[in-house]
Amino acid sequence: YEDKPLGHIDEGLEICWQRLKPVMLDTLECDCPFLEQCRGGCRYRAELLGDPSGKDWYRCHAFED
Repeated sequence: YEDKPLGHIDEGLEICWQRLKPVMLDTLECDCPFLEQCRGGCRYRAELLGDPSGKDWYRCHAFED
């Protein structure tokens, strides 16, 4: 997410990583039986495909949903 930086690498990766807010699975618009296994897939890809809380269709394909 080039347009949503979490800091600068000079601060250290751990500090920047701690700023990342986790995506809760129950906020995703996924209704498949594999959600616990795939963990919602890649949120970046889902956003590129048009819906940040939607499905990551590439990951869905891997689980054949």
